[in-house]
Amino acid sequence: MSPRNRNVAKKLKRQFRKVSIAKNNQEIVNSCNWIFLAVTPNVGEKIIKHLKFKSSQTVISFISTMTLAQLKQAIKVKAKIIRAI
Repeated sequence: MSPRNRNVAKKLKRQFRKVSIAKNNQEIVNSCNWIFLAVTPNVGEKIIKHLKFKSSQTVISFISTMTLAQLKQAIKVKAKIIRAI
């Protein structure tokens, strides 16, 4: 899981054996076939463009204000992109 909220991440790691805390968001993207984008629009706009995705990944976005075209432009590869609203 993301290290964004350390207190929540540490609590979940203590509670569930299978939870691990990544060093950063790119480490999560590198290790997953499915990436769920569940952040606020402002956070999404700031971080997605800096992440490197693979075309073999599936990206599911819960960011309501980002259009499919905007997501494709930010992700920069021909990954499968799904908008969940």
